[in-house]
Amino acid sequence: LGGSAAWRWWGPGARAPHVALPHAAAPQAPRDPRPDAPVRIEVLNGSGEPGAAGKLASYLREGGFNVVLVGSADRYDYLRTLVVARTEDGRPSSAVVRYLGDVGRVTQRARSEADVTVVVGKDRGRSPWGEGKDPNGRG
Repeated sequence: LGGSAAWRWWGPGARAPHVALPHAAAPQAPRDPRPDAPVRIEVLNGSGEPGAAGKLASYLREGGFNVVLVGSADRYDYLRTLVVARTEDGRPSSAVVRYLGDVGRVTQRARSEADVTVVVGKDRGRSPWGEGKDPNGRG
């Protein structure tokens, strides 16, 4: 009798017993593991200039970046444009800094669907990309 019970529970075709797993956090969107995957960026307007985030988002899209959100920052008095790394991997934020030129960079991990957040600051008009020119000489 014991052998048939064991065969029923652990033999071929047996169902695994139900095991309660600890409550997991909400799943995040899967990250593309390819090193050449487009960097996902959210662009927030911290300059107070209407349309500044949209203009920068267009410029980033032209550079092959995947802009997933355009919106307003928590305030409108950022003096410098800021690139915020949202992941432990610094490559996405480094790519954005290289593309934009002279901008600040910080790391602040937070739940986000973006790899990088760019906060447009009041220096936007003095930056080559802010004037619609490519700082790398491509435009």
